[in-house]
Amino acid sequence: MMRAALLRHDAQQVAPCLAALSARLLWQGAAIEVSLALSSVHRLMQALGAVQLPGLQQTWRAPRQASYIAGRLCAEAAVLALTGEPASIGRAPGGEPVWPEGLVGSISHDADTAVAVAARRTSLACLGVDVEQRLGAAAFTDIVAVCLTAEERQLNARHAAPLWDATLRFSAKEAYYKAVHPQLGRFLDFHDVQVEGDTAPADQGVFALQPVLQGDLPRLAGAFRQTRSGLVTLVYPPGACQAADAVLHASPWGAPLLHGI
Repeated sequence: MMRAALLRHDAQQVAPCLAALSARLLWQGAAIEVSLALSSVHRLMQALGAVQLPGLQQTWRAPRQASYIAGRLCAEAAVLALTGEPASIGRAPGGEPVWPEGLVGSISHDADTAVAVAARRTSLACLGVDVEQRLGAAAFTDIVAVCLTAEERQLNARHAAPLWDATLRFSAKEAYYKAVHPQLGRFLDFHDVQVEGDTAPADQGVFALQPVLQGDLPRLAGAFRQTRSGLVTLVYPPGACQAADAVLHASPWGAPLLHGI
């Protein structure tokens, strides 16, 4: 476990980083989202120096090491908050996380924040998360050309906030891939799925993703919330979580934050 390994090195130095973990209940507790600012991990790494940690490659640059540590800490905290039991998050040969039996989850990070989500498989058959900073003008053209379908490009061209729209569509597809990859076991193209219809900037919102062609890809629901620098996006089966009304018109967020889990 990443948490236990860090505490063995220097519990006093690690404590502030663990205290910075923030958890949200999703769908009234059917799933857990945990986030951590990468700045907390950078400070911890500077204090600890070079250490051997589970899954951490010494050949990685410092930013990648920090994002890996933060992602694993978030994932372990999400599982602990969900089940009450500590557990390790494995790493598959392709680098994707391996969740404890009976759980589904996902990890993401941008330059500032790591986020992990976890749920019981009996509540949600799949779950994906992505965190993205808002696209700037320099990246916008490439993202639209590479990641949006022809229909999405038409919708984006007449959107009142095209950079926001492209950010959401890109983030939604990243989260979709993370949600379905454990079952499919293969890579997807950005043009394999698309966000249905128009999008509207808001603090929180919901959407749906549909496959472009008939096949083995499912239609999934999604939700987003804005952060100070961008978006956190979730993708999950529509109507899968009955107790929490996880349907297209219901946002999963709303519970107060919990700290230091």
